[in-house]
Amino acid sequence: MRIGRLLALAALAAFGCDDGATADPPLDAGPPLDADVAADGAPADATPSDGGALDGAEADQGMGEPCAPGEPADDLDVPTAQGLVRGEALGPADGAVRPAVFRGIPFAAPPTGPLRFAPPAPPACRAQVLAADTFGPECMQLDGDAAVKGAEDCLTLNVWRPALPDGAAQRPVMVFIHGGGNVQGSAVVGFGDQVLYDGQALAAKHGVVVVTLQYRLGPLAWLVHPALADAEGRSGNLGTLDQIAALQWVRANIGAFGGDPDHVTIFGESAGGRNVCVLKASPLARGLFHRAIMQSGACVVPARDRVEADSLAQIEAAGCAAAPDVAACLRELPAETLWTARPPVIDLAGGGSSALQPHVDGHTLTGQPVDVIAAGDHNPGPFIVGANAHEIARFAPPLRTAAAYEAAVRAALGPVADAALALYPADAYDSPRDAYVQLASDAQFVCTARAAARAAAAAGDPTFLYHFAQPLTQSAALRGFGAYHGIELFFVWDNLRLAGYQPSPAEAALAEAVGGYWTAFAEAGDPRTDGAVAWPPYGPATDEHLLLVGDGIAPGAGLKQAECDFWDRVGDR
Repeated sequence: MRIGRLLALAALAAFGCDDGATADPPLDAGPPLDADVAADGAPADATPSDGGALDGAEADQGMGEPCAPGEPADDLDVPTAQGLVRGEALGPADGAVRPAVFRGIPFAAPPTGPLRFAPPAPPACRAQVLAADTFGPECMQLDGDAAVKGAEDCLTLNVWRPALPDGAAQRPVMVFIHGGGNVQGSAVVGFGDQVLYDGQALAAKHGVVVVTLQYRLGPLAWLVHPALADAEGRSGNLGTLDQIAALQWVRANIGAFGGDPDHVTIFGESAGGRNVCVLKASPLARGLFHRAIMQSGACVVPARDRVEADSLAQIEAAGCAAAPDVAACLRELPAETLWTARPPVIDLAGGGSSALQPHVDGHTLTGQPVDVIAAGDHNPGPFIVGANAHEIARFAPPLRTAAAYEAAVRAALGPVADAALALYPADAYDSPRDAYVQLASDAQFVCTARAAARAAAAAGDPTFLYHFAQPLTQSAALRGFGAYHGIELFFVWDNLRLAGYQPSPAEAALAEAVGGYWTAFAEAGDPRTDGAVAWPPYGPATDEHLLLVGDGIAPGAGLKQAECDFWDRVGDR
């Protein structure tokens, strides 16, 4: 398992800055709801052939008994297993069915009261039509001031469908899992009334059905303790089970929205990308999706003993460790107390973050995802994976001198520091900080993506690797960060004009191209399309990839080969 680099770079990211300054912006959830806007109108805090069908036998479990469907009044009323939902039209009918969005649909019962710390339960039947015109609340988390926001009752999803002419075939489905370190983030991250993960452009331009979802976060999602265990002794990984429940809902209901339940692609960024890889490795997700896209994620998870230790510390901080009934104590506490008693720590390096994350429990996840996939014990199917060129640029400490940079690397990497400094010498970059950004970005994201690509390719999955290198050139506040963590989200979602940003023609063209690649992959399991720059399938011998940059999308080989070979050796020590 190549986990060493995650732990080593955690120390590197936490190393003190040379002038006493610290770098502590929000993590990987995309732009926060209360994001500032730069003077130039740019988002100032943006983060921003098939592998074979899977057996769907498990896919229909967990949704409960179907309810009486009711009679639709028109094409905006859609029957689901829990009753009718009514959407909002997004344009005139181009045939029989208007394009529409359906917001805030419950896919599970509220995880409150006795269902706190329990696996997601089926949602209730509804006698009345659900007016799906408002996004559900984000799941409970802490804001930038460590104040609690969001709601415990949050397990909802949103659906965008394109116009569907008479007799149209069911459309591919794309299900997005948001990032945020698994302790923050939301499906409705945005700027004011604009939502970053708005599926309208993907649905309208590319004819796919788009789904976004909320899942439990932090202690409400990942806490483990014997008192919380089920009859088989299992606790924790509830955030993963929420995502699986959402996929079960999609499997059962998406056909009524014009989607094809046998052509489901999951995609996610950062922690959402890690969650995609966990689902690819989880036996409980079998049959629920057919293709996967991991953006700036990783296929490794914390060790179980770390999760248990962090869970116990959380329970002790909340005052329940010595309670006669630990489970009752935890369920009776105000949910806010579970967050504020011991606020979760998150950092871009990952290893220094709270261990309350998806983890190996022998049931939801049977081994490190990268190992499960490489062994072929996973959910097979085509796989896109990649990272951005300057992932940590917005999070790096100043490190204004070569001596400060060298000290940071030595403190983190110990006996292999000399080799790392030889590979990333400060004088080869514009500044010592730039050397640090490249070193840490490669170790944490670029080379982790290559490791995931190699595992999937070894298992026989059609695999495609990308390297995203486009900055936001029209923003004085952001262009200096290069292709930072989360920047590709604006292009994937074709939402470059958030908060008044005006993209260059090259940026707009790149967004069009990326949307085409992602949706072609959802359609056929292969991102290569007529008229687009050819994307070579990944091969571990030559590391084929596609460079995504506005002034020249191009295929390449040998992506960061020497650097990633080094980080693989470090991880194997």
